[in-house]
Amino acid sequence: ICPSHTIKTFLTGLIGADKSIEVIPNGADLPESGFVRPISAPENYLVYIGAVQSWQGIEVLFKAMQFLRDFSGLYLVLCVSGSKPRIKYLQKLAEKMEISAKIIWNLRLPQSEVHQWLAHARLSIAPLVECSRNLVQGCCPLKIVESMALGVPVVASDIPVVKELLIHNESGWLVRPDRPSELARAIRLLLTHTQQAKNIGERAQQLVKENFTWEMSCDSLARVYSKLGKA
Repeated sequence: ICPSHTIKTFLTGLIGADKSIEVIPNGADLPESGFVRPISAPENYLVYIGAVQSWQGIEVLFKAMQFLRDFSGLYLVLCVSGSKPRIKYLQKLAEKMEISAKIIWNLRLPQSEVHQWLAHARLSIAPLVECSRNLVQGCCPLKIVESMALGVPVVASDIPVVKELLIHNESGWLVRPDRPSELARAIRLLLTHTQQAKNIGERAQQLVKENFTWEMSCDSLARVYSKLGKA
């Protein structure tokens, strides 16, 4: 069992048993009520949630923030976890790039607080880089599914694992990976065209409701176990 077709293709190449591999994507719970806005949250901010490994593309996002300096009231909130050396490196990089004043670091928050920050963000960013870890090995970015479930518009890299979840300009906005200027341009467009961004977020939330809830994933998993029990 794996969470994406990209991973299935990779595993098939290793073991040559396509029919024995089931794809059950990651899911998310739809909110039953609204989330309280964090007291320290600025009025306008982008959010990145998740880990900080190099393939996540945080350096690309930092470079995009340099192109968005004219948005004086715009901040980038990072709800992240990772090794201390890696986080320290990224904090020093932000200082070197002269964007540290625009970044809010939230380290190892409880999931409930992460959702509070996510729910009130203007956009959720998933700038996955173009590397074998993402293109060959594959993944199923939970940050994207959780953002969709909260109706937060997602700007993400145009790679196969993302396209399994999002449709460009319908349920998300896709940009070529590793291109900070294009990422900044997409962010600028959706910040400026607020109704378009809202529509994308609403369609994304509906897509989760129809395809990506944890209940659906658990039902699919139960069917696999049932099939194995009868084998």
